[in-house]
Amino acid sequence: AHQVAFAQSCQVLLHPTIMLGSKGSMKEDVLEVPKAPMQPVEVVRADSAESFVKQMMRTPDMNGLVLTDFLSNVCGSRDLLAWAEQICSLGEPVKDQLCYYEGHEAKPGESFSQQLQRQLEADFQECGRDLLQQGLVEQGAELARGSPSAVKALCQLLQRSMQLHESCAEAGGREDLRWKIKLEMNQDGACTKYHDDMIDVRFAMTLAGHGTVLADNKAVDWDFYESCEGIIPALAEAEDLSPENARSIIQTWNERITKGEVMTEPGDLSIMKGGKLTNRPCLHRAPYCAGEGMQAARLLITVDRIPQDE
Repeated sequence: AHQVAFAQSCQVLLHPTIMLGSKGSMKEDVLEVPKAPMQPVEVVRADSAESFVKQMMRTPDMNGLVLTDFLSNVCGSRDLLAWAEQICSLGEPVKDQLCYYEGHEAKPGESFSQQLQRQLEADFQECGRDLLQQGLVEQGAELARGSPSAVKALCQLLQRSMQLHESCAEAGGREDLRWKIKLEMNQDGACTKYHDDMIDVRFAMTLAGHGTVLADNKAVDWDFYESCEGIIPALAEAEDLSPENARSIIQTWNERITKGEVMTEPGDLSIMKGGKLTNRPCLHRAPYCAGEGMQAARLLITVDRIPQDE
């Protein structure tokens, strides 16, 4: 039961205050407050990932980083992207959201890497059986057999992502957290308005479809963004809006937040500071093609560290 119902929420929450302690631990007192204009989101090669991540975490006026073609750097090929495009092309039958929590339904003595691999294998084997039963794949095909090669590569990619995420923890000092990994396949209703996440650091990577869009810090109107408190007045006041009109209102609001944006491609890794770490978090949104009522062929992965009780 690793599958959970999809519930979209991108409401911007009021940020708690956090203070860096003498050894890098965080106390809920004073947020990391940038004293200078925010630096642009860095778009860099994945070769020196750790050094870029640690630099971002040490720098208050940096809130985002994109490692281009991170997947190929880790896996040595783009085969996993081809698999993701193939499975997502099946449409509604593979529409799903899979969440994996460290320790949830783990076996005694099992590491999270072992737990994750076992649960991924089980979920994609079940998916393969369903596709075979519906006649959407042929007996013996990779998808019908549970995508074993893809799952192996996916585990490799996630393991490397978690190792890199630990670089954020070393620099930021958050303890008593557990892993949460989420895979969204062909989900609609994604948050297409600019928002931040109430978390320390989020890793996001698209394997199929359009990538996450990050706001260009040089052009963000922070005063307007903060004054809205996560609400678009024109949406809140209007009733019975058509999806087209709602998308137009969201797009107009996004352009008021920033005139510039940083696009990402499948295989790129976005690393974003969240609202628990800074009062100028990395603003981002889903592509418009993944909005409410759309039929997006898309696979999105997010990697988070969350409190044990969440």
